[in-house]
Amino acid sequence: MDAIECLKTRRSTRVYLETPVPQETVWDIIDCARLSPTGQGQEPWAFVVVRDAATRASMAAVTDFGKFITQTPVCIAVFCRDTMYFLEEGSAATTTLLLAAHAHGFRSCWIAGDKTVYASEMRALLGAPDRLRLISLVTIGYSSEFPGKRRRDPQDVVHWEQFGSGEAVAFSRRSFRRSRSRSRSRPCAGRRSGGRTPSTSTRARTAARCR
Repeated sequence: MDAIECLKTRRSTRVYLETPVPQETVWDIIDCARLSPTGQGQEPWAFVVVRDAATRASMAAVTDFGKFITQTPVCIAVFCRDTMYFLEEGSAATTTLLLAAHAHGFRSCWIAGDKTVYASEMRALLGAPDRLRLISLVTIGYSSEFPGKRRRDPQDVVHWEQFGSGEAVAFSRRSFRRSRSRSRSRPCAGRRSGGRTPSTSTRARTAARCR
């Protein structure tokens, strides 16, 4: 898949198959994550790849909302040195992990790390030094589930020039509706053919296809 498709189709999954993830694929996913944006070339991240079932069970027991770690064949803990922007850079690396996993055909989920009550315990469990901060836990694996939860539309979250600018927001909504209209399938895009006005029945069939 191309980059835009990867960005727009990634979703979080909490149900996994037992099928193992090839080690070379895990290496490539982390190789992508290490190339994430970083200020002043700090590259503060470190990744702990956990495949052992007993360790994953211990990790799941420690977390609040990560009990499904026991199901996934791979869980990657993302740590960062305590730099000025460790959270931003660690979050960028986490996002890249998710996208790289999706590009390889795997499902994934981001489990919170920073500011959680279990961050110190998780660090100790994985043998990470005290100088590292836990950013996230990322589960990766195959899944037969693909969540289809609807996301907010761009016109609901975009503000042009200033927050809440009525004219700019109205313009963005019109532009978004036009762009969505153009992206529909060809039978729905054209309302006229050969200069002739479609019949009432033709318009009804066309409208039905466009819903």
